[in-house]
Amino acid sequence: MFNDSVKVKWNDKEYECPITMELIKTMERNGANVLLTRAQIERGGVPPVSLVAEMFAYVLNSGGCMVTEGEIYESIMKDSASDQSLDILKAADFVSSLFMPKVETAERAVKKGSKKK
Repeated sequence: MFNDSVKVKWNDKEYECPITMELIKTMERNGANVLLTRAQIERGGVPPVSLVAEMFAYVLNSGGCMVTEGEIYESIMKDSASDQSLDILKAADFVSSLFMPKVETAERAVKKGSKKK
């Protein structure tokens, strides 16, 4: 979960964005709610664009791209049917999942918990 990174494309340039505990703390200290954003995205349909824009701004900033949530929001809303807007909304699910702990697979959990007699 932490110390992973994700490649995020913005304005035809790709950024390597680290996902760290420090990033999450910075987001939450500034009022962003990582869990709420993830829950909103998991509900399906089009996630709240303001939450997606806020999350992407933090992630892109962590990778050295100085972009504001307002710029991202405007880009998504300017032409909501554009490929870039749709890509950002699709990527929101993946990126937001990076902030959540990985769930053990059933197979790994069973192997970990089984004891030899």
